[in-house]
Amino acid sequence: MWDRLWKPWFVYQPAQLLRRGRSLVSPPGPGNVTLRTSWGVEIQADPKKTIGHGILNTGVYDLALSEMLGRLVSPGDTVADVGANIGYTTLLMAAAAGRHGRVIAFEPHPDLVATLRQNVTSAAKRWRLASADIHDIALSDRAGQAKLELPPDFESNDGVARIAPTTHRDVPSLTVPVDTIDNVLRGTPVTVMKVDIEGHELQAFRGGSKMLASHEIRHIVFEDHDVEKSEVVGLLEGHGYRIFSFGWSLRGLVLGAVGGSRLAKIYEAPNFVATLAPDEVTGRCKARGWSVLVPRFTTERCG
Repeated sequence: MWDRLWKPWFVYQPAQLLRRGRSLVSPPGPGNVTLRTSWGVEIQADPKKTIGHGILNTGVYDLALSEMLGRLVSPGDTVADVGANIGYTTLLMAAAAGRHGRVIAFEPHPDLVATLRQNVTSAAKRWRLASADIHDIALSDRAGQAKLELPPDFESNDGVARIAPTTHRDVPSLTVPVDTIDNVLRGTPVTVMKVDIEGHELQAFRGGSKMLASHEIRHIVFEDHDVEKSEVVGLLEGHGYRIFSFGWSLRGLVLGAVGGSRLAKIYEAPNFVATLAPDEVTGRCKARGWSVLVPRFTTERCG
């Protein structure tokens, strides 16, 4: 029992224990409800689905990812959220970048992008967040259209929708517009780009070859379930990026080398950061503790 409670979201934010207890006594029903993140912004999310469940029970969705974005994004930055879903990381980066920053978000699923827009609009009424440009497209290695597959577990985890290389007749899908990083973003220097597009990262980065070659993207935070076999690492390293894996311990973020021991927990997806400024990344990750587990993260930058 103590192992389950000895977690950063309870140790650093004891009030989360009360919220967790209330949710166990009176579980919320299905559908979107207002959930308060540990870093201060409220978001509409379904607590029966993965993102909402994480926020309800811990105040965050993917602690290591949240903290990495919170540390890398500075006030005034222009950042990109590729695979924005309902807007959790869009809002986190918007809070980190503050009112003089800019977030460019990409989400192709029509229902998710509608919730994303609603969450951004609602948060902007209370907080002086970075401006948000929302694109209802997927990023790939070409412009045109593609099939967005909705696997069987999409109903419980709407983050698993993916652009598949080949479509499967027995898997529901939507036709969505696609474009490339170079077409949409080239000429706009990006400090931090978060990419979570369920295995389509290689194609997206190929579509951003000009921006990568000209070093217009400083840091890239991405997910990779099989990094040792992935071509993404080689592509990014070929453009001069150094790549770290990262995870968390009770005391804070943990950085490691790609190919080393797994830093993500068994129930989490492995996260990586590719950077043109490795000393900056290691420096920002040195401090112990958690910036995203206290509401002043938002009040200090956007109050």
